[in-house]
Amino acid sequence: MLLYYVVEATQGWGSIAELVFDGRLLSMLAALAFAGLLIEAFRLTIVCRGEETRLPVSQSIRLVLLGTFFNYIVPGGTGGDAAKLYYLTVGNRGKGVEMATVLVADRTIAFVSLLLMILVLAAVNAPVVASTVLLRWVVSIVFLAVVAISTLTWLLLRSHALPQTLPRVVAGVFRNRWVRRAVGAVHRIGSRRVVLWGAVAVSLCGHSMVALMFLVSGAAVFGAPPTAIVPLLGFVALLANAVPITPGGIGVGEGAFEVLFRLVGFSGGSRLIILWRVATLPLAVVGGILYATGYGRIALADNASLQSESHGT
Repeated sequence: MLLYYVVEATQGWGSIAELVFDGRLLSMLAALAFAGLLIEAFRLTIVCRGEETRLPVSQSIRLVLLGTFFNYIVPGGTGGDAAKLYYLTVGNRGKGVEMATVLVADRTIAFVSLLLMILVLAAVNAPVVASTVLLRWVVSIVFLAVVAISTLTWLLLRSHALPQTLPRVVAGVFRNRWVRRAVGAVHRIGSRRVVLWGAVAVSLCGHSMVALMFLVSGAAVFGAPPTAIVPLLGFVALLANAVPITPGGIGVGEGAFEVLFRLVGFSGGSRLIILWRVATLPLAVVGGILYATGYGRIALADNASLQSESHGT
């Protein structure tokens, strides 16, 4: 209902249909969406490697496809994360805590990379940001969020010393068996700085694919040359669909896109995310087929397997 209202109140369904049936445009967007999926899968493989677990890229692609399908079924991004956790643990008993930590680390890296992209694009579009009150507030909050997440990560990486310095009640949490396993996984990932920064670099490449999608679709929607303000507003609007405190889902993102783009004089911003949804829909369909046919089982190799591989080579 929200999606219907947003579209009817802006450009109507006719203008959207004209874009959706533009084969050349959709082919370009679908190719960029597929490239983004490959990058996301590669990042997850890298993070798993940091936790001393081998997740082949082929299985990581399957996992991301399943997550894409469930993101369409469940509002926001939580459905896809829950599906990934289920398929990572259902065939690998005893590694639930570690796999949950890997997914949290993967999501955190993706989220921080998104925030960094927003800051970079905000610097490129400094005059527009300075003249728009809402954007100034958003960019300030994004900057504070990056600082807060970086500080929390630094504390977690030093958490072996925290129980001696924290109050007794808080320190007791770190003695919990499940918490210690999660903290251990964080340490293993964080101690491999090459892996950690490699995952960040890969994530930034993935967000660059999304930025290109916004540039291509923005040129088609607004009939103007691509401009850096389009991906900036697009990434800011995606936060409304990704942050767990918002309901997410179809309609919420469209409303956020429409409001933000109207702030800088663009009408019909909701069509950008609709094009993005249409371009990623084939990936969700493939994920749905994998789910329906039962091809979701993921096999992991532990640290012993990794060591035997390295000795064999």
